[in-house]
Amino acid sequence: MNNFLKSIEIIFAVGIVLLSYFLPLYFLNYQVTNFSSFYFLTLFICALSFIVFFGAEYTSSIRSSKSINVLKILLCCLMISIFIMSTAFFTRSFAFPRSLIIFGFFIQLVLLIPLRFIFRNISRNRVYNEILIIGTTNEKEWLWTKVNNIKLPNEKVAKYFFADKDGYSLDQELKAIGQVFISDKALNFLNEKDITYLNLLNLNIIIIPRKYEISVWSSFLIPLEDSIAMNIRRLGLSFEAIFIKRLFDILFSLIMLVLFFPIMLIVGIFIFIEDRRNPFFIQERITKDDRPFMLVKFRSMKVGAENNTGAIWAGDNDDRITKVGKVIRKYWLDELPQFINVLKGDMSVVGPRPERKELIEVFSKNTPEFKYRTKVKAGITGYAQVLTGYKTLPENKLKLDLIYIRKWNIVFDLLIIIETGRVIFMKLLSCFLKPKEKQILVKEEIDKNCIRYIYE
Repeated sequence: MNNFLKSIEIIFAVGIVLLSYFLPLYFLNYQVTNFSSFYFLTLFICALSFIVFFGAEYTSSIRSSKSINVLKILLCCLMISIFIMSTAFFTRSFAFPRSLIIFGFFIQLVLLIPLRFIFRNISRNRVYNEILIIGTTNEKEWLWTKVNNIKLPNEKVAKYFFADKDGYSLDQELKAIGQVFISDKALNFLNEKDITYLNLLNLNIIIIPRKYEISVWSSFLIPLEDSIAMNIRRLGLSFEAIFIKRLFDILFSLIMLVLFFPIMLIVGIFIFIEDRRNPFFIQERITKDDRPFMLVKFRSMKVGAENNTGAIWAGDNDDRITKVGKVIRKYWLDELPQFINVLKGDMSVVGPRPERKELIEVFSKNTPEFKYRTKVKAGITGYAQVLTGYKTLPENKLKLDLIYIRKWNIVFDLLIIIETGRVIFMKLLSCFLKPKEKQILVKEEIDKNCIRYIYE
């Protein structure tokens, strides 16, 4: 039934592609020859759209974020437009104007995004799973909250299994379980047989990776006589990746500075009005290859806020933050002047958060991998920034930064930028909508190494 639903969605999506060209043809009074070209290319457009949607796995991964879905739609529409434009160019006998292709591109975006979310929600509501969490004793509350926040609507946490307690028997707790969630700390207590057994049961397994697992991502296999080995590439970007990323940074920063100049002017005036002090905050930070640079941002704290505390991370209810600062920090408006740093080459649009040298040294004492973050340029936004908050532990932010460095490509940057926009939009929307509080009524039936949850 799920495959049938996916087929219906792709048929609708192809229909929208055709409709996106027919509507402007009909309402904008194009010539008769333009209609003839459209009718001639209809079968080609249908076949092309099917190939693009299937090739991009358009309907896959119901657990993927909304930003990933939006990016996938954007890339599919762009690919279809490029192919059709190329066909119209090389086949000059068909009068298929570029303006029509541009209109079609935007109509596709407007119609495909809500269609994808409708089918995505239908698919997500059709999944019924009982979830087993495998974690340690100290992280029970944290894991329970996290899993309940990311699970699908009709999934429920059935059991919590303590991996750090002696004498456990994992196979006894897997009856009627459809999904297993394993924490990084629990992995230290499981053995190879446990993971193999979970795979043999064909369960959906979600694992929080350890720093070691992240380090081997993007590796490739090489022959080792009658065996194989993994070649783990060095951290950092290739020469080609650095060039592409720098070109994108320059173009994107110029656009953002032009678009947001009025807002930047208003923010600067409000900061100055509040305490009659310089609206800009300039501080030395560290970027790629441990190179120091002077970061520029809007000042959100009182002047001399760290005179008594020294270099520390800011919290949610930090009394050092000004009234205007609370607003601009919430919506990341204080970061806008950093596009100047991007143009200068000190930063990138997307990358790990730029930290002070003192904090890097402190965190690196307990977690040496923290210094790996400086293998790429610091960024205005980043994978860790959009997925975490001020309360998130540095180790968890570090993992996300390492994932970004390992998995970098230009599409990943676009995804993070889209996710940043979505996060800011949702924060703006929260000003007008009262958030719904999740109330989960559940009783705990405690065994020596397992908790079974009974829902009321």
